[in-house]
Amino acid sequence: MNEDLTKNEIKIITVDEDGVQLETKKVIEKMEEYSGQFNRDFRQKIKSFLETIMFLQGTDVCENCIIVNETIVSCFQVQTLLRCFGIYSKPPELLTGKHELGFETTEDKHGILHFRRDIDMKIPSNPTKRQLLNFCDHLVGNFPVAAWLRPHCIYIEQELKKTYRDDPVDGSILETLENIIKKLKQVDPVRRKWHIPATSEVKLWCDASYDFMGACIEIDGRVIEDKTWRCNFREDINLLELKALYYGINLTLKYNNIKRLKIRMDSKTVCNWMNKKIRPKGSKTEENKLIEMIEERLAAREVKTEFEWVKSGNNRADELTKISRKIVPSNKNSNNRRKNYLEN
Repeated sequence: MNEDLTKNEIKIITVDEDGVQLETKKVIEKMEEYSGQFNRDFRQKIKSFLETIMFLQGTDVCENCIIVNETIVSCFQVQTLLRCFGIYSKPPELLTGKHELGFETTEDKHGILHFRRDIDMKIPSNPTKRQLLNFCDHLVGNFPVAAWLRPHCIYIEQELKKTYRDDPVDGSILETLENIIKKLKQVDPVRRKWHIPATSEVKLWCDASYDFMGACIEIDGRVIEDKTWRCNFREDINLLELKALYYGINLTLKYNNIKRLKIRMDSKTVCNWMNKKIRPKGSKTEENKLIEMIEERLAAREVKTEFEWVKSGNNRADELTKISRKIVPSNKNSNNRRKNYLEN
């Protein structure tokens, strides 16, 4: 949506027949299931209408609500379409100034909508394991961008899950959380513009370490979404880099209007694989299977791609794959774990 249309935006929360709130992905699944009852031509018309109303300029799709820009499409039209598929909604609400999903939306002096974390994060006193797991969930929440927070929260969750529920929480975990809160007060990555600029050209940054895989999507110079995944340090680093690329492409292709994708990564080997300068040895290797899957996904969506190698220090996904020693002083380096694994 255009950034100058903020004041006309309204939120619609979808519910089922019993008034229970539905996640947006469940809404889409229900629509697709319902449309399967009709003939092929009618299903195609419904699909086109769904894409127009749900995913293009008229609306934004959030975790559990639909944001409608009434200068493009009215709430009445969206609600009428939802009712056709047996999906109901609560009365529409203005978006500006609302607190939803752990973030607050505010409007600046130019009328542009921004979101930020709506509460100050404080570590519970004498916390239990369950409280700390919930605390980590709230740190990253449903936020599209969480940057360096993601790998650190995953690390804490992994450490907590090594213990029993009633075991006392290790002091090093509490120290790590305190360091995270200190850094959050200096710079909180959960503070962005709400809108995604309308464009068909997107940049994808991918990276991997022996601890994590990460990817972030950039449009017009700013990151609009990022993600971190756990990985197995026993696997080869080139395979992990390729998996990060695969997950990153899947993350990116949910934006339907992408026609050109610029991919940046710091693995020369994977860049050469994707540019077809070299190929992994053996036609049945996991690497070759992943490459085929990536190429099929991109070809099916008719997306033109451009792969480019960048230095690790210039890779915007780098912070999604690493643990800072300033935050986690006791972190055992994954390279040492891998070395011990190979020696044994």
